[in-house]
Amino acid sequence: TWNTMISLLVQGGRCAEAVEVLYDMVALGVRPDGVTFASALPACSRLEMLALGREIHAVVLKDADLAANSFVASALVDMYAGNERVGNARNVFDMVPEPGRQLGMWNAMICGYAQAGMDAEALQLFSRMEAEAGCAPSETTMSGVLPACARSEGLAGKEAMHGYVVKRGMAGNRFVQNA
Repeated sequence: TWNTMISLLVQGGRCAEAVEVLYDMVALGVRPDGVTFASALPACSRLEMLALGREIHAVVLKDADLAANSFVASALVDMYAGNERVGNARNVFDMVPEPGRQLGMWNAMICGYAQAGMDAEALQLFSRMEAEAGCAPSETTMSGVLPACARSEGLAGKEAMHGYVVKRGMAGNRFVQNA
């Protein structure tokens, strides 16, 4: 029930209330789990509460099950990137073994790089995602990497990326179109 409340509040844009529910949960002796942290970390990003995000990260590092949870790791990457701590985001990303990296984690890191204007890093990671990890990009991936591609110097790369989008059948997606 606690996890549902936190998740719904964050999804509804009521992040401050979600953080209050998290504090109440802990104060009442209910132990947060991976779902709790994966649900609460986006609130830390939206409210720019880096200190709370770091506190959650410290708790996660003390629990092997939480540290191995790809959803928690993805939320940490997104939280750090959203708080303009791309280096911290990359550290979390690198701590998760390659077979355990889910698409959401790749997306969070690629988008974090692109939002920080680190276009070469975003494009390099995008290339690694499919080539080395065998992880197929989604519309979210493309929406994140296309701005980095657009800001890059080479026109050939832009044309190739457009062809890639068309080939993958994503050209009709409105988020990809906007990117």
